[in-house]
Amino acid sequence: MTGVQTCALPIYLNQSQRRIVNLLSFEPMGIDEITRSVEKPTSEIGADLTILCLKKLLTLKEGRYYLVTGAGHAY
Repeated sequence: MTGVQTCALPIYLNQSQRRIVNLLSFEPMGIDEITRSVEKPTSEIGADLTILCLKKLLTLKEGRYYLVTGAGHAY
């Protein structure tokens, strides 16, 4: 066996989560910037960010959320 191949499985995201992933595909952002852009309450955005981190689509570093490399295949 020369290498290990992995298959990206589709990951279901709701509309708000897809908007967040799309925003972060351009540049990392803090929760305040994300909240202003998505125009939803901070509590809802916080829940979506937590789910996206648990799905390993985002990572939090120094107060900014980053899209994990190769995470652009979420549905």
